[in-house]
Order: sequence, then C-alpha cells, then structure tokens
Amino acid sequence: MKDPFARQLWLSFSIIGTAIVGAAIVLFFVLSDVNIRAGVIARSQTAVATRNGDLAALTKLQADAPAAAGYETAFTKLLSTQDNLIQFPRQVQSLAAAYNVVVQASFISDPSVPTPGVAGVVSFSLNASGKPDDLLAFLKNIETQSTQFLVAIDSVDFSLGDANGRLRTTGRVFFQ
Repeated sequence: MKDPFARQLWLSFSIIGTAIVGAAIVLFFVLSDVNIRAGVIARSQTAVATRNGDLAALTKLQADAPAAAGYETAFTKLLSTQDNLIQFPRQVQSLAAAYNVVVQASFISDPSVPTPGVAGVVSFSLNASGKPDDLLAFLKNIETQSTQFLVAIDSVDFSLGDANGRLRTTGRVFFQ
C-alpha cells in the first residue's frame, strides 16, 4: 500500500492550487468589472459637469434677458425697413462715386421675412472696379461705416489688372 501521507499531501496541494487559481480567476473578473464601472462613473461625472455648465449658462442668459430686450429694441431701430431696401443699390453707387469706384450692385435672393427677435435678410452681389486702395476704402465703408444699412460681407474675390483692381463681393443686408 502506498504511503497515505504523500497521497494526502498531493491531494491537499491540488486543492490549494485549484483554490488559488479559482480565486485568481474570480479576482480578475471582479477587478475587470470594477474598472468598467469606474469608467462609467467617470463618463457620468463628465456628463454631469457638462450639464452643470450648460445650466449655469442658461441661468445667466435668463438673468440677462431683460437687459437684452432694451438692446433688441435699439437694434431694431437701427435696421432699415424692407421698403427702404430699394435704395440700397443707389446708395452703394453714390458711395462708390465718392471713392472713385465704378460699381454694380444687385440683389441675388428673395428677402427672408423678419420674425420677432430675428432680422430679415437679403443677399446681394457687388461688382466693382477702381484703384486697389479706393476699392479697399469703399469696401470698408460699406461694411463698417454705413449708417443707413446693416451689411455683412460674406465673400470677396479681388483681381488686379493693369492699374485697376476688380472686386466681386457677396454679402447680406439686414432689415426689420
């Protein structure tokens, strides 16, 4: 008969080894689950922080809304009426003459209807020719110094010929 002690020793080591391997497997899965849950928590915290920032911005906008209403009224008074848009090409031509620039202005879209809080807009194009410095001064005046129309320049294409430059511009005129 074999020695029962050696057999008992190998059986005990086998049980202990299996228990250690089993515990390692369980520990691996538990730690993996903890890492996944930690990632979910971190993403949730980021989402909550973003929402808190959005909520703070919304609260500030709501608090500033009464003050903005006064600015909206003043801004609306600055805008030309839709009926006055017919004068835009003529004003552009008279302004161009002051800068020694030859210009052709025309509307290229139907006007959008203004709504409360949103100005109406119509797109236009300008074709101008003249000395480069005169063209630049004319364009600057149209966009930043015009008192009758609020204008935004969207694109500018400039080409230089002999002594004169050619300017093709598209933009928008806003109205109430």
